[in-house]
Amino acid sequence: MQRILFEIDGDPRLEGIRPFANITTLSYFPGEEEVLFMLGSIFRLVNIDQNDRGIWIVRLTLCNNSDPDLQAVFDYMKNQYRNGETTILSLGFILAQMGKYDEAEKYYRRLLKEINPTDYEDISACYHNFGNLFDDKGDYQSSLDWHHKALESMIKIFKSVDSRIATSFNSIAAVHSKMNNYDEALDCYLKALKIWKQALGEEHPNIGQCLSNIAGIYQMYGKSSDALEYLQKALIIYQ
Repeated sequence: MQRILFEIDGDPRLEGIRPFANITTLSYFPGEEEVLFMLGSIFRLVNIDQNDRGIWIVRLTLCNNSDPDLQAVFDYMKNQYRNGETTILSLGFILAQMGKYDEAEKYYRRLLKEINPTDYEDISACYHNFGNLFDDKGDYQSSLDWHHKALESMIKIFKSVDSRIATSFNSIAAVHSKMNNYDEALDCYLKALKIWKQALGEEHPNIGQCLSNIAGIYQMYGKSSDALEYLQKALIIYQ
């Protein structure tokens, strides 16, 4: 077990920061001084050192959204997640990509509690992310349960040829494949392929990947000629 002490430099005069306050008088622990930073506060890591007592000292500086050193990071996140909008959903997605599955799950569950019940698009996206999360954790049955909830929601709100429905079928197929449920996997891959062709055209990279996945299923069946046929179709797209 490592001992860690965080030293935070927070300037209350800095514009555009989240509020923070000394709450010593409200502390549950008498004699302890406490400062509460608002959720969403942003800190820059200055350095990490270990003192002569073996304690790691992590020095942070409170930042605002206009900090030039962080602007590139914010711009990247906005471009990558939620079409320029950083949300609880995108934050959970980022945490999951970092392997912080428990933290990601907390944000997803918080979103489901707070979201407007008529915001069907975000709800279905959250269900889908839950499915991916449990897939990454190796809990395939839970992953399937969430992915099926996502698919049911998407079918109600999107057109039948919407690429997001194909993505949902593809995710379900991938989980079934990991569970050696090859019949179910093939069925879902073929459904994803049909929708993607209608939504994205015949030469989209998603089509190539799906064709490769189908080839993998046929290979598991021992149907090498069928596997080769689909791999050749995929290769044409990749070239």
